[in-house]
Amino acid sequence: MPIYFFINIRRYITEKKIKQISNNELLKNGFIKFNSDNGTKLAEYLKDVVENPENAENSNLGKFKIFNRSSLGVKSIAVDSSSEFLHKYVFTEEILKKLENFYGKSFYLRNNPTLEFDYDNEKNDSQYFHLDWGLKQTSVMINLNDVLKNSTHMEYIKGSNRQYKFRPPSRFNKREIQKIEYKHKNLETVKTTGDIGQISIFDAGCGYHRQVAGGRRVMLHLNFTENLVFTYWKKNWQPSDTAYWFSDNSENLKLKDKLFDLVKRRFNSSFFTPHIYKKLMTRKVH
Repeated sequence: MPIYFFINIRRYITEKKIKQISNNELLKNGFIKFNSDNGTKLAEYLKDVVENPENAENSNLGKFKIFNRSSLGVKSIAVDSSSEFLHKYVFTEEILKKLENFYGKSFYLRNNPTLEFDYDNEKNDSQYFHLDWGLKQTSVMINLNDVLKNSTHMEYIKGSNRQYKFRPPSRFNKREIQKIEYKHKNLETVKTTGDIGQISIFDAGCGYHRQVAGGRRVMLHLNFTENLVFTYWKKNWQPSDTAYWFSDNSENLKLKDKLFDLVKRRFNSSFFTPHIYKKLMTRKVH
């Protein structure tokens, strides 16, 4: 894809400027994790939803929509970005400042946050080392239960983010697998295991990561991006799970920040912007 080339040129120029920022471990090695009082308070606040996910849509703790189930139970719950507790415990300086240092430019919440439920020894494609499109997408995972070494968790090959991809990578491509095996052997692998409330932030777009199957895990998961790679820049991109992708509360003052331009469908119009982001364009907020 030619657009990959131009985005990577922009990435190189931007990162050259921000490499001088001290303690920018997220940019340097692609992964950070830390204990957080806000994370602990978040887990306590959501305790009822964590323990009773089937009742989430009736909860008054926030605005929840179950959009994925398996035979084992609820798998994924979308949390509308207007939910008050997100702005109290999650969209905070301790997370956003680290992302600002990583991007060095405007970045956006890609979709509504989700509550993710993993059960004993599940199998899925995310358990292969992979990249999320090979461009700058970050993920934030907040443990809502204690994640032990035998719990389901995420592994990350630290430092594997220092690479450039000029086409969408495939986790099943033989050459890609060989590259992953080499990096896995020669670089440190870190994990999202840790206490309840611990926060992990990682470069999911450019660094290799995978899920490791184990016991039950519950987490809050957020994705951030600086570009529209997840749509492949298709003008007719039309996601089916709108509760996952978009906030439905157009009047919420907390969503006027530029960070929420994608979930509010007020993204700046350009030749590469899918039509769906133009359908509900709102008055530009200054």
